[in-house]
Amino acid sequence: MKKLVLGCLILLSCLLLSPATVKAGDFEISDTTLVKYNGTDSFVVIPDGVTVIGVNAFAKNTTMTEVSIPDSVTIIDAGAFEYCMRLKQVYFPRSLVEIRSLAFRGCESLETIDLPEGLGSIYDNSFRECRALKEVTVPASVLFVEYGAFSHCDSLKTIKVREGNAKFKSIDGVLYSADEKTIVQYPAGKEDPVAVIREGTREIGRNAFAGCALIEGVTIPTSVTSIRSYSFSYCTALKEVVLPQSVTTVSNHVFTGDTALEKVTICNPAATISEEAFEWNTVVCAPAESEAEKYAEKNGLTFEELPAASATDTEGEDDSTGSQESDAAGETGSGESDAPVSPSAPSDEEDSSEPVPVSEMDGDDTAGSELSAENEVISKDSTVFNIAFFVLLLMAVCSLAGIAVILGHLKKDYDKLKKH
Repeated sequence: MKKLVLGCLILLSCLLLSPATVKAGDFEISDTTLVKYNGTDSFVVIPDGVTVIGVNAFAKNTTMTEVSIPDSVTIIDAGAFEYCMRLKQVYFPRSLVEIRSLAFRGCESLETIDLPEGLGSIYDNSFRECRALKEVTVPASVLFVEYGAFSHCDSLKTIKVREGNAKFKSIDGVLYSADEKTIVQYPAGKEDPVAVIREGTREIGRNAFAGCALIEGVTIPTSVTSIRSYSFSYCTALKEVVLPQSVTTVSNHVFTGDTALEKVTICNPAATISEEAFEWNTVVCAPAESEAEKYAEKNGLTFEELPAASATDTEGEDDSTGSQESDAAGETGSGESDAPVSPSAPSDEEDSSEPVPVSEMDGDDTAGSELSAENEVISKDSTVFNIAFFVLLLMAVCSLAGIAVILGHLKKDYDKLKKH
């Protein structure tokens, strides 16, 4: 009898400790995480008490046009609203702290967003391909904007930053790090045919120009030393680029998808070039016996020799053009704004488990192609997930053990009754 009672207690404890998923109308909720929405309403009101909108909770919903998020929510997890093609309006809560990877990717009807003060982190590709967005305002509280957060937004003409932000600033509608050393995001809908990078910029950030299909040229100043992964990917109108003598690193997939790109001139003979930096039909122009020539030969690209004198002349031209144009476009565009916001971007794995500003991230990525990589939604809580899975598995084993004990004793009692 004692063993029977013990088995019952084991089974009961496992059932009580298991995080039950309950249904509240059209919502499936586990603890305080909204796991799945199964409804068809056009205006969705998320229940109060939810703290996390879970991974892919609303993904590919085809009926929702508006969603109201309660003040209890602190995290919108990876892919939560991905490809909600009809979603036009999101009412964000003041409690929101994080918007994670790909959260609103592909919400092509999303016209405005009003990101709340108190928001701290905007992860990679969170608003990628929100093609109707025209303007984004980054709150002063945001300290972390990851690569490609607002890329491939065809209508996005300006990115503003509210006054008091310690990590970012807006210059002529372009998002830079606060120290102006890294260009973080160039709006894809900005209508200047030649994009001008500010003099003094040292790094072109990962995905900084990704999906800027309107630019035909870019002026890179001689202050730039590093060009990160996917920085000019899918700039389909870009025809020719000159990388000045100062550039020492060209990361992988920098010009992926640039189908109109005819020539890239690399003035620095020692500049290192990562794999798959250019499309197959691009002419590489560089000094003889340079790293660029070796790269062209290895990858079957057409090589065009650039005389040493020409390389020096080109550098001088870039310097004067860059400083001249950046002076014209150099005022800081940051300031207070209550205007609605807009976002979107490509996918690459993060190298750091702890959020850091874009300017401090290494953009190199060894993944095959940008678009194939970004189709994987990788939760930043994988460690927590693994622990939770292990605990659930242990609970299941305990439950089965308890049932086995109970059944065993019931069988013995049954056998005794049969004998009598």
